[in-house]
Amino acid sequence: MSGCAPDEGAYQSAVPFLLEQPAEVDSLLHRMSIADKAGQLILLRTQVRDSTGLDSLLRWAERGQYGGLWTRGIAFSDFLSLTDSVRRLSALPPFITSAEKVLLHNQFSDLSPQPNSFTAGALGDDNLKAHLNELFRQQIQGIGVNLWLGPPMAEREAADLEKIEALKSGRVLTVGDQIRGAPLDTAIFTTRQQEDYRELIGGGLSGIFADSAFLSDHLPEPLPHQFFRQFMLYKFDFRGLFIAQATSPALLDRALLSGADLLIVDNDAPAAHRHLMQRIADGVLTLEELDARVRKILLAKAWMRKGLKWEREPLRIQEQARALRASVAAAAAAEPLAEWSNSRQSLERHFTSRAWEMMRRRIYENALTLASNPHGLLPVREIKSKRFTLLQYSQTPFREFEAYFEKYSDFKKVKFSPDERGRLPAFTGVLDEADIGVMLLDEYLLHGRRDSVLIAEMRRLGKAGRLLLINFQEPANLTYFDSSLTVVQLYQRNEINEQLAAMSVFGAVPSAGRLPVNINDHFKKGIGVKTEQIRLQYAPPEAVGIAPERLVGVDAIARTAIDDGVAPGFQVLLAKNGKVIYSNNFGFHTFKRKQEVRSNDLYDLASITKISATTLAAMKLYDDKAFRLDDRLKEHLDCDRKSTIKNIPLRKLFIHQSGLQPHMPVIPYLLSRDKPNRGCDEYFCKEGLEPYTVQVSDGFYFDRNHLDTIWRKVHRLQVGSQRRYRYSDVNFMLIQRMIEEKTAQPLDELVKEQFYEPLGLRYTTFKPIQQFDLSRIVPTQYDGRWRQQLVHGFVHDETAALMGGVGGNAGLFGTAEDLAVLFQMLLNGGNYGGRQYLSEETIELFTSDRHGNHRGLGFDKPYRTNESAVAASAGPETFGHTGFTGTCVWVDPTEDLIFIFLSNRIHPTRRNSLLFRKNVRRRIHEVVYDALDSYYDQIPMLEPVAGS
Repeated sequence: MSGCAPDEGAYQSAVPFLLEQPAEVDSLLHRMSIADKAGQLILLRTQVRDSTGLDSLLRWAERGQYGGLWTRGIAFSDFLSLTDSVRRLSALPPFITSAEKVLLHNQFSDLSPQPNSFTAGALGDDNLKAHLNELFRQQIQGIGVNLWLGPPMAEREAADLEKIEALKSGRVLTVGDQIRGAPLDTAIFTTRQQEDYRELIGGGLSGIFADSAFLSDHLPEPLPHQFFRQFMLYKFDFRGLFIAQATSPALLDRALLSGADLLIVDNDAPAAHRHLMQRIADGVLTLEELDARVRKILLAKAWMRKGLKWEREPLRIQEQARALRASVAAAAAAEPLAEWSNSRQSLERHFTSRAWEMMRRRIYENALTLASNPHGLLPVREIKSKRFTLLQYSQTPFREFEAYFEKYSDFKKVKFSPDERGRLPAFTGVLDEADIGVMLLDEYLLHGRRDSVLIAEMRRLGKAGRLLLINFQEPANLTYFDSSLTVVQLYQRNEINEQLAAMSVFGAVPSAGRLPVNINDHFKKGIGVKTEQIRLQYAPPEAVGIAPERLVGVDAIARTAIDDGVAPGFQVLLAKNGKVIYSNNFGFHTFKRKQEVRSNDLYDLASITKISATTLAAMKLYDDKAFRLDDRLKEHLDCDRKSTIKNIPLRKLFIHQSGLQPHMPVIPYLLSRDKPNRGCDEYFCKEGLEPYTVQVSDGFYFDRNHLDTIWRKVHRLQVGSQRRYRYSDVNFMLIQRMIEEKTAQPLDELVKEQFYEPLGLRYTTFKPIQQFDLSRIVPTQYDGRWRQQLVHGFVHDETAALMGGVGGNAGLFGTAEDLAVLFQMLLNGGNYGGRQYLSEETIELFTSDRHGNHRGLGFDKPYRTNESAVAASAGPETFGHTGFTGTCVWVDPTEDLIFIFLSNRIHPTRRNSLLFRKNVRRRIHEVVYDALDSYYDQIPMLEPVAGS
């Protein structure tokens, strides 16, 4: 082959170090001993575990027994000290090597791990990918890495050429990583591989790397002398470094025979050095060949250092080892690094910045790939109509996936394991006819013949639109499928990716990634279906610019409040920019401290019902032009001519300026149980017998015939001045009455049908005792006078209780996380989960305060009357409501912020006013505002290396 090689003029512009002036290299080569030359051929790969290992590395460097170092699993500070010392002790500049493809963090044992090359290759945001490449370049040059085993020789991307060019300008040698080929044929490489190789080599590669598997499996037998070197010269006109992995003496010999210039050996440099010296003595490696290879290495080192000279600092090895150990023990006081690098302080600021955690999450999220979505299954929009079964194929539980999936939908799960022959079982018969299977596949690589039954079942259900495959790590698992199967591909399995995968099913996380490799004709490189975020996402506070430590005050105030007896427990939630960034539960259901509060425990929301049910239903009617705000009550309610309330404008009801009394006319009923009720009396009965069919609480029923009496009294109420604000439950009972007459539906059924079920709210309901076990419902007051029991599972508000638990003023139960969805819908202009519930104009109208006083239509606004429940920093656009049981919701459109606080402060007695006196809600809300813009997602940049 060598006779067919191109002349030298054709290659000099490609391999950068071959442009160096060779005079000083030749002079130096002439002065070097054979032992010195043999040491230059060795690139030592090692994992340093203790000080003895560090001493050995220094001693071998001082003796010239290796010419390059590649460390793995070493602490970052140790690496800085070690490589600085090795440079000082080595007679010639050593190669400092890295094979990391994305970021250098993964090379060090004490830095947070960063995504792998598959994940980085799948990024859908080209700007993020470019930023990542720039950070990588800074890291490589910043810590003094001068030889990068980096760009893949196949499946390359344009970014690889950009990396080569950027690193070349910084005098870093780039080596094509992991040559792979089919069993030897006349070309060794496929046509596609040859095209990739030519482009990378033409871009300025300094070398190519072949691992032990390539040396042993893909070269001919017997191996012709310098076969691979000659092949690369003939086929690709490549004259750069040939680096080979030699994990055994036999492979070291094979590497030498194939023409390798630099030999990667593991751990024992002296043994490899002795072996080389013996092969030189035996004539297996001639002195001429030795000089040719060392000369190329020296040219490379001269290029990367802008010159070359033989130098060794006059330090004794023992002193140097002691200095190293001292630097390991006290990195902050370690000796200054050499001129090739940034300062230790700037390096540590860069590599240990907390901003890497958010960068890591950003990368994982942007790489999540919806590889196919033929049936439009994702994101799931109508949660109500879907039933899910998680089909788990992994030895490791999917705990994070389940926890986050459960935030959006219920599910059942089935776990599968290989049989005794290693076959993965099919899930035939596991899914009900209406179920959607969510197959979680990890740790197993599908095999077409062995797993044929499972694969056939996956294809069948995939074509029917009833199977979603979430494939972790192994893209090759897609080989057996076409694009009729819905596929989400993630390239690593970790907590973050499990969370993101679960949220992506429901559109809480968008899909933006693209397949980084070719799988088959259906799953090709670059494929990826893009989706948008349509639901609330759960994310860390940093994702919205809040430093987590700035929210510590929330925990502190809540826990202190519980210790002070403000309430037995709380739910507190913060959502910003479409992300739930804080959702925490404190304390217990009661002061007996037997049952801890959980996120799916239901609280009595009290007057939050006014905006979470009654006002919502009214807004829908307003959207449908069913009423006008200045209409009179008589236009929408059946009012007789003696009705005193018939001319009240609807607007006045919504803003509590109707002139009506605060409470419904129900006092006689509330005073009727001064003694225990042993049977039935004029109003109540202990059993639900006709006509006592309105259940007030456990064993306590109201005669429904009195409901008409109550409403007749309402129509005879005195109407006071309509020029001043007077908060009244009567207003919202009347609005409820109007809604129910116009829709011919009870309020609870209406809002469930139009809002709660479509939004996926599983824990928001009236009359919770009919749907949930008591253990899931937080109790309120012990009512020793009227109901004569602990109010548990029934509404606390007496008026709503007399109405059977459904009142326009109260009666709704729910959780903070459910409420967050409801109010995020309002923040989104009425849209959530891909569905429009209300018009943006109606939401703006109802939440504004331009209707005659400080309130919105139904919604409360920040004002002196509720100053104990809302932060002083809340802007004028803020809207929400408080509840008598110790609850509040505040939504700030300016900051895109939702604050929800739920408690049962009236347990065991409504006389407990500590929540107000200690301003717990306002103080927590203020902590949130103080925390805004406290975190900046900025990674400290590294300065260019001196002399680069």
